[in-house]
Amino acid sequence: MKKIYLLYIVLISLATTSLIGCSDWTESEAKTFPESIVSDEYYAALRAYKQTDHQVAFGWFGGWSGEGAYMKSSLAGIPDSVDIVSIWGNWS
Repeated sequence: MKKIYLLYIVLISLATTSLIGCSDWTESEAKTFPESIVSDEYYAALRAYKQTDHQVAFGWFGGWSGEGAYMKSSLAGIPDSVDIVSIWGNWS
């Protein structure tokens, strides 16, 4: 039983070492993300939509902090079609 356990440990160690030793996987590469391209036509259509008779869209942030790089905690993550946003929580 001890020999099987020792063999298992050796095989796991070899497999781990072979995966870690791959130079292609250990070098970091810069990623390029597509830029958000918002044209003047988009803003013109948005202004026209806001001028129409439409249902008012209301949203709220609960416990919003406004810190960090995540869109879920940023006002920039709100869709443009939202008319009113209420910020609830302990903020200053």
